[in-house]
Amino acid sequence: MALKNFKPVTPSLRQLVIVDRSGLWKGKPVKQLTEGLTQKGGRNNTGRITARYQGGGHKRTYRVIDFKRRKLDVVATVERLEYDPNRSAFIALVRYEDGEMSYILAPQRLAAGDKIVSSAKNIDVKPGNAMPFSGMPIGTIVHNVELKPGKGGQIARSAGTYAQFVGRDGGWLLGLQLTSQDHDLDAEQEAAAGRRWIDIGAGAWDRGGRRSEARVNRVLRIDPGSVRRDGAVLDEQVFAAVTEAVRAVAAGRDEALVLGTVDVRQGPLRQAWLRGYRHEEGHPHVHGANLGLPWSLYEAVGGFPPVAEHEDVGLAEAVRALAGERDGGDGRRVRVIATDTTRVLTSSRLEGRTPGGFSGYLKAVGRPG
Repeated sequence: MALKNFKPVTPSLRQLVIVDRSGLWKGKPVKQLTEGLTQKGGRNNTGRITARYQGGGHKRTYRVIDFKRRKLDVVATVERLEYDPNRSAFIALVRYEDGEMSYILAPQRLAAGDKIVSSAKNIDVKPGNAMPFSGMPIGTIVHNVELKPGKGGQIARSAGTYAQFVGRDGGWLLGLQLTSQDHDLDAEQEAAAGRRWIDIGAGAWDRGGRRSEARVNRVLRIDPGSVRRDGAVLDEQVFAAVTEAVRAVAAGRDEALVLGTVDVRQGPLRQAWLRGYRHEEGHPHVHGANLGLPWSLYEAVGGFPPVAEHEDVGLAEAVRALAGERDGGDGRRVRVIATDTTRVLTSSRLEGRTPGGFSGYLKAVGRPG
């Protein structure tokens, strides 16, 4: 598509640049590929003017454009390029090997006589060809992009517009962590550490024939190319149970109070404080500076108790009591997870809001004797 410049014989022609249309077809469009088009004059379906100053202009004929390109694996030849008064882009008349003709959007560098094809397989990347993204190299410049397969192109259809294929996010495998250890005996401890397992029995995935368990609250995203060997096939009932357990976790049926640990700045006070503190999973500490829970669970226990101090401890005790009552009752599990994976650096000031708070505790720890 060439651009046309003019000699600056007048001030207005000096900066004028237009599209060169000398190579376009100067005759009428193919009649069987056109439809009548009624002028609206800015009026809606009731006849009232909703867009002012519309009307007049040249009478138009609508050209039916093939935005879907569903005639697969049939080579077509570009007969000519045409002007379309209904859009800013030019259109191309193509004739397939079986004699059928259609109009398509004419991309840049498409010329009469070119051979094009539309296919669901991997084909050459060149102007006029159509293919799915699955067989397209990263970085390809494209136009007439579909939002849904088979719906027809909706993106990048105007003149000068384009899209670039920048990457893929599909084609990955979803995997679960398996173990032959028996977590039924320490299920409460595993749940406190944030791990949930389901028994899948014995199978070919364990060469020793041991009963196995799958972790249902951690889904792994795996590149298919990194899989070294295929595993065994789960029984349909076992697979359904595992899938339901994963969906239950993903749907957020479980509610949990997460209790993290804290740390103070380096110094003599920290060394004295660490002698009585445990940075570990399942720790016994409760800190208002590092805890979290969903709003539904916060409302279920009535929020923080109206006390002068240690309201965070009271909240944790209320959640623990609710966990014993509701576990398995309405399909949701309430848990208290004490973890050291989320550690917060807190203030080491010795004067706080209440005497029994964390600052008072640090003052008592740092007191000699």
